[in-house]
Amino acid sequence: MPAGRRSPIVYAMTSIADITIRRAGARDADSIARLAALDSTRAPAGEVVVAESQGELWAAMSTQDGHVAADPFRPSAATVHLLREHVAVSSGSRRRARTLRRWLYDTTHPMPGSHAA
Repeated sequence: MPAGRRSPIVYAMTSIADITIRRAGARDADSIARLAALDSTRAPAGEVVVAESQGELWAAMSTQDGHVAADPFRPSAATVHLLREHVAVSSGSRRRARTLRRWLYDTTHPMPGSHAA
């Protein structure tokens, strides 16, 4: 290679298809604590979702405050983005479901978009 030119850095990436996003359970507590220690941060608290690949946690995120702990030794930026998107979509679905239940059981307010007088 000519002087002054750097060789490209190549990272081994796990494809998005290899990432599983799921709700964390009690069995994940130690792995989440390890991620937080590696990331020099506190462990996400409350309801937590995790991203894993081949049984190893890459990132964990609190659905309540969005706090993330991710493995700094893995290319986890895209994984964290997936977690954020998953939580955004999931919380939107829950919000819509709560609103729909309210409309179904509250007879004093018509459903939005209806033309009841």
